[in-house]
This record gives sequence, C-alpha cells and structure tokens, in this order.
Amino acid sequence: MSSKPSYYEILGLPKEATQEEIRRAYRELSLRQHPDINHSPGANTQFLNLKEAFETLINPSRRKDYDHKLVQESDAPILENVLYSRSRLPDLKEPQLLYVYLDYSVSSKFASQVNPTLNFCLVIDRSTSMQGERLDTVKAAAIEFIRQSKEDDVLSLVTFSDRAEVVLPAKRYPDHRSLEAQIHFIQASGGTEIYQGLEAGFQQIQWNQNRALVNHIILITDGHTYGDDLACLDLANRAASQGVRITALGIGSDWNDDFLDNLTQIAGGNTYYISKTSDLRKLMHEKFNSLNQVFAERVFLKLKTAPRVALGGIYRIQPEAAPLTASEQINLGTILRDTNLSILLEFIVQPIDEDLYRREIANGTVNLILPSDPGTTHRIPVTLSRIVGSLDKKEMPPQEIIQALTHITLYRMQERARQEASAGNVDEASSRLQRLATQFLSIGEKDLAQTALMEAERIQQTSMLSPEGEKAIKYATRSLMLPRKAKEVRSS
Repeated sequence: MSSKPSYYEILGLPKEATQEEIRRAYRELSLRQHPDINHSPGANTQFLNLKEAFETLINPSRRKDYDHKLVQESDAPILENVLYSRSRLPDLKEPQLLYVYLDYSVSSKFASQVNPTLNFCLVIDRSTSMQGERLDTVKAAAIEFIRQSKEDDVLSLVTFSDRAEVVLPAKRYPDHRSLEAQIHFIQASGGTEIYQGLEAGFQQIQWNQNRALVNHIILITDGHTYGDDLACLDLANRAASQGVRITALGIGSDWNDDFLDNLTQIAGGNTYYISKTSDLRKLMHEKFNSLNQVFAERVFLKLKTAPRVALGGIYRIQPEAAPLTASEQINLGTILRDTNLSILLEFIVQPIDEDLYRREIANGTVNLILPSDPGTTHRIPVTLSRIVGSLDKKEMPPQEIIQALTHITLYRMQERARQEASAGNVDEASSRLQRLATQFLSIGEKDLAQTALMEAERIQQTSMLSPEGEKAIKYATRSLMLPRKAKEVRSS
C-alpha cells in the first residue's frame, strides 16, 4: 500500500473501532486541527483529510468498501485476521480470561509463487535399538523422501549412535538413484547420543544455509539421549537464530517426549509420535509436501502486554498443532501457501481503577522472511484491545475459538493427569483419565477413550502410566487441536 496514512491512522484508531470511538476521535482532533486554530502550513489539507476519514468510517457501507480497498491495495504478503472471545471486556473486580485467535494467510498477490528450494538434512538414529524392521522401514522412508526432492534441492543424510557419520554430504544430487545403495548399507550399532547427530546435521545445513532456502533438519530416533540434553537445546537455539527448523519423529515409546518437544519448539518445528513403524512413510510424505508449501520462514511473534495483563498460554493451532512457551520472541515456525498459520493466545486481565472506554491488551509484531524475497524482513503489526462494557448474555465466542478451546482443554487434562501420576497421586490421575475418556467419547474418539480407560486402570495397579499409552494420549489430544479441514486433509 502507499505511504499515505490510512483513515484509521489519521483518526488514531484501531481497525475494529466503534462508531462512538470514531465520533469521539473526530470531535477531539477537529478541535485541534481546525484551520481557525491550527495555523501551520498544510492545515487546510490536514483538516480536509480528517473530515474525509470521518465521513468514510462513520458510514457502515462506505467503511466496508474502504476496508476491502485497504486489503486489495496492501503490499503486505500476509493477511491478518483477529478474533476475540468477547466483543467487550466487562469491568470486573477480579481477574478474567480473554482469548485471542490470530490467523495469518497468504495474500492473493503472492499465492502463485513457485515451490521453494529446500536445504534439508535427515538425521537418523542407527543405535542398536533400531536394529531390524525398524531401521529397514526408516531407510525405505528416507529413500522415498529423497526421491521426492527436486534437482535443485540441497540434501544431506547423517546417521548417529554414540558418534555421527555423514552418509550423504550436503549438495545437489541430479541422480537420486545413485544414493539408494549408500542408504541401504546403513547398519545399527552403539548407543544413542542425539547431539552427535544433530551437530553433524546442523553443520551440513550450514554449508548451504541462506534465507532464500527452506532450511530444515528431520530427526528420527527411538531412544533417550544420555548426558547431552543441554547441548542439544543449545544447538536448537543456534539453529533457530539462523532460521533452521527441526522436526523430530519419535518411533516407539522409549524416547523422551518432553525433551524432544522442548527441542523442536525452540527451533520452530514439531514432534510426532510414530506408534507403528508402518506410519513413518506416510508422515514423511506429508512432511515433504508441507516443506514444499512453505511461503514464509522465521516467523516470530514479538508481543508486549499492557500493564496488568499477562500472557497465560499460547497454542499453535495450525499448520502443526502444539503448545508454545510464552517469551519475548515466540517462534511460530512457518506460514504455508495452502494452510493458514493460526494461534490462540490466552490473556489474564487484572482489574484496574481507571475508567477507560477501551482497554489495551497487547501490542507487537509478527516478523517473517520470504525465501522468494530473502533480503526483506516483513513486519505485520499486532494491536490487541477491547471496548470496556457489559456483554450481551446471548453472545457466543467465534466458532474457531470454541473449537480450539474444547480440544486445548483435553490436552490440558492429559497433561494434568501425567503430572499427578508423576507426583504419586494415583487416585487423582486415574479419576482424571476416566473423565478424559468420557470427553473423548462425547466427540466420537472411541479408540482414545479406550486408551484412557486402560491407562486409568493401569495406574491403579502399577502406580504409573505405560509409555505407549502416555504418548498416544498426549499426541492424539495435540492433533485434535487442528481445525477440522486440516485434519481431513491429513487423514486423506
């Protein structure tokens, strides 16, 4: 869009401003900017612009046309849509929750861009526990993944146990068939030291790493790492600072989910639970397709809350559902061409003594880089506020927020059950899992309900959850956060 200020900027108002706010702003500004009072050069033009802004925004029909024009004229590559759980913020004498749903989609002006060039590294666990069918399936999946890559993609493959080996050094491979024999020769041996593999994989990425490529590490493992957790997390921070994302695929049930979740969250990726080795090939195929749909990389949310407002929780709803850690700079991952980036923010709003018409919640930016335009960092402003006033008792939150909160509640229930089990509160954990099973049944998730009931019984008998059941419930409830359309695409 041109550098000329919008009508909202002229009036100093947010885009969701009410008619009352528009009248109030115009009244106050016209008193200061009227040519009879304002004798500065250009006062007449300034006042005429103010009058035009008011007359446009105060008229609902003209305002709707103007808002549409703003979108059409915008040069921003990303469009933002903001939904609130409440149209107004009640003036309560106690803390209250406010949910905000941020949704980002690709502008139609940029939607026709070609697939990006990839710079990816497969980091494969070849420790002794991977021996046999498990490693054979991983090798077959790796070969299929590589076959999907384009000639100009940069690919590499690293294996690790208690040391790392670069099987395929990072470069472009015109003939993928020549690589298959090297992958087939991978043999299992040794222990599990994930840092060895990640460090070698990160080095391969760095040989060609730049902002014009989609730089990604895919880690495949089935076990715990020993003694190098902090080194892995430090590497994840270094990767994130250089725009390298990490995805982890955990096979079986003997790996540390909390550790891998933390690792991938730092690096803007996600962790997936592979309960059946046969599911690996399908998931890797989906992952390759999503890498080829990347439109924006290094997507970070920088948000500053207003006084007496705190960010209580943040969840990425799509394209990869996951809880995120609130911080000054939150790594949101990527924006895909065919799937919106949607996040849900939970704010805890404390009461204040001031008599305000509008309450500020938070301000900040979403910063991102387009591989097609690597020299520019795009900044999308985020301005969150609500009118203070009574709610209509019949008002319902937007459907997107209701659906997200329904499934986030299930995720929080299983997290709480895990914490209670870990603390030795057997009865509380068992009871919570039974209630969770009831909730699963109510939304048609019969298999999940059965798993939850089995774990409720198991914890009564053994005082602990099974590794399989614990991970199955955790990652299934996480995937439920995906909007219905995204889940249908994934299951097809």
